[in-house]
Amino acid sequence: MNSRTSYSAAVKRLAIEYKQLSQDPEALFPAVGPISEENYLEWEALLPGPDGTPFENGVFSARLSFPSTYPLEPPVMKFEPPIFHPN
Repeated sequence: MNSRTSYSAAVKRLAIEYKQLSQDPEALFPAVGPISEENYLEWEALLPGPDGTPFENGVFSARLSFPSTYPLEPPVMKFEPPIFHPN
């Protein structure tokens, strides 16, 4: 499979997954999706802090970068801004 074909397959798969997430009112993330319609390989997500933790009222922004070989290779997720670690 050449790089153009794998890119097209990844974008098609991500478009299907985004449509499924958009139609699920109980989706895992309250806000997730591509940053723009021109680039389905870059997504942003807003993640709520877990209940019963010091983070429970927080909302954390993250960026997901999907490789052109997705779903054969996983996305990379980075919090924006990076999470502070005191240690």
